[in-house]
Amino acid sequence: MIKLTPKNPNALPKMHEDMEDAISLGIKQGMQKIGMHLTAIIKKDITKRSKGSVKGMRYNPNRKVKISPSGTSPNNDTGALRSSILWQLMGNDDEVLVGTTLNYGRFLEDGTRKMGARPYIKNNAESETEKMAEILTESIRKQLDRIGR
Repeated sequence: MIKLTPKNPNALPKMHEDMEDAISLGIKQGMQKIGMHLTAIIKKDITKRSKGSVKGMRYNPNRKVKISPSGTSPNNDTGALRSSILWQLMGNDDEVLVGTTLNYGRFLEDGTRKMGARPYIKNNAESETEKMAEILTESIRKQLDRIGR
């Protein structure tokens, strides 16, 4: 039988703490990158003209606009919605909130009794789940590599 004893028994808790810190930092940096990535994707999608757009009127009867069909991202009319898309870290920096600062953004996203939904956030988030997982995994991996684990 061989008895093994670490030369420095205090090294194990320190190593464990370093790994926890690296993982936490990797998650935070990953969530920041996910927020930036998703914001860019959503803004790009709003900028595109939706297929099937029809001419119609907004609240101003003298102004004709292209109205996007239900189920597609809203068209970029004034640019206000596009420029209002922001992200913010939430919780213990392990969640990211992506949304708009405009009150009518939720009506576009979810629809109303009289207007079908134009889910510009949900559809893009769902289509980017694989990419978001890659971003998060890579961020954690970089932090663990940094400490040599």
